[in-house]
Amino acid sequence: MIKPKKNYERILELYKNAKYSEINMIYDLSKNDFKSDLKILNILGISLIHEKSYDKAIDVFEKIAAIKPKDNNVKINLGNLYRLTGQFELALKFFDNYQKTNKKSYQVYYNLALTHIELGNNELAKKNFSLSLDCAPSDDTNLINQICEYYIKTLIDSGQNDTAFEVCNHLIIKFPKSYILYWRLANLYTWSNKEEKALNFYKKAMDIEPYNQALKFDFAIWCKKNGKNNDSIEILKGLDFSQARAHYILTLFQLGKNSEFQEQLTKACFDYKGNRLIANLSKYVSYLNNQVDQYPFCEDPFSFIYTNNIGNEELLNNVLYKIDSLALNSTNQKLLKNGFQSSGNLFQLESSEINQLKEIILNEIGIYKSHFSQGNEYFIENWPKNSTLKSWYINLKEGGTLDYHIHPDGWVSGTVYLEVPKTENDIEGSIQFGFNNANYKFIEGLPTKTFKPKRSDIVIFPSSLSHRVNPFQDKKNDSRRVSLAFDLIPT
Repeated sequence: MIKPKKNYERILELYKNAKYSEINMIYDLSKNDFKSDLKILNILGISLIHEKSYDKAIDVFEKIAAIKPKDNNVKINLGNLYRLTGQFELALKFFDNYQKTNKKSYQVYYNLALTHIELGNNELAKKNFSLSLDCAPSDDTNLINQICEYYIKTLIDSGQNDTAFEVCNHLIIKFPKSYILYWRLANLYTWSNKEEKALNFYKKAMDIEPYNQALKFDFAIWCKKNGKNNDSIEILKGLDFSQARAHYILTLFQLGKNSEFQEQLTKACFDYKGNRLIANLSKYVSYLNNQVDQYPFCEDPFSFIYTNNIGNEELLNNVLYKIDSLALNSTNQKLLKNGFQSSGNLFQLESSEINQLKEIILNEIGIYKSHFSQGNEYFIENWPKNSTLKSWYINLKEGGTLDYHIHPDGWVSGTVYLEVPKTENDIEGSIQFGFNNANYKFIEGLPTKTFKPKRSDIVIFPSSLSHRVNPFQDKKNDSRRVSLAFDLIPT
């Protein structure tokens, strides 16, 4: 075994060169040699955090806390580690105690906010994000961007786009170098169809951060939305992540660049497997050109539509009452007619009723995965190990409809029906699955599959599968069709 002195020098050298995994290997072999060396223990703890070995890091920082109980940085690290390991109540206890004697610490407010997000306490999260920005050093641009990004995302996820506007405009005066604030304002303006203002803020964001791929992607989508397809495709061409490549391939198709489109689609079958936008387009093109669909996601999506009735009338009544009481902003959904679609994520709201329904949906998704576990399809065999569930509601009135579309962010998608109208036939108000898409030329005669829902029905299907809502005629004045849609999103 290497002698302690040599270990000491080796750890310092490795830390200097950011070789954290090697530090952790030495620690596992000789941790008893450094029981009281604060410098080495701190290095070990930080290295373990970099390697996401959080349980081992807790062990190290607890040793440091025993030696130096008044070290505030150790308290912050321990509290954050408890959060990262899912010990949220313990994390809150640490941060709350720390905050009592450190009213000007942006770290404690920031970590309190992150912990409250994990616990679903969005109002407390927003309050603590605001407090952290009050205390944060204004010249630390990276820190400001990090806090602002979480803060504005929390507002948007809560369906509070109007508040997000106000907060961004307020903060940008204090932090004029934050590209995140310009970027989020650009997003908010384009979602509101205020395109010139969106363009102005996209340019300001890119002046500060010209190489950010996600920012350039959002701007490329803005260009496409505003008829600047050539500008869009030039930006997308230089971006190397799945969703950007998907939109690049889609734009090639829409611009009629067939040779390059086919070349890129074939390449995507190997380099960008499992993208739901490409899967949908590839299936459509197989019908359009009478060619084999080779893209790996779900070859036979009609066979993977699952339906069930979850019952629980009382819970559905409570969820419906809660939804009707919410003051959420609407989304800019151009495919929706005579209806309302909520913005944000319902599962980010502080609602026991909605969270109870979320648990039922997660259970149904588990049943879905188990039911189709023998299915020889890419999306079953490569089910995401980590995911999050996003939800929104759609309220349609007489004549209301939602044209063919997909959910490109989801892996599987679905709907729970909270209220359905009484109609004359099985087509009105039904969900119809097919292979057309509102973004492509309509092909007559493609196969479809229709499901006429009853109240408390749930339907789950691959997110690549196009679907639409057929309009219904009202048999009584107050009929409506209220559904809670959801996506299981890989993370």
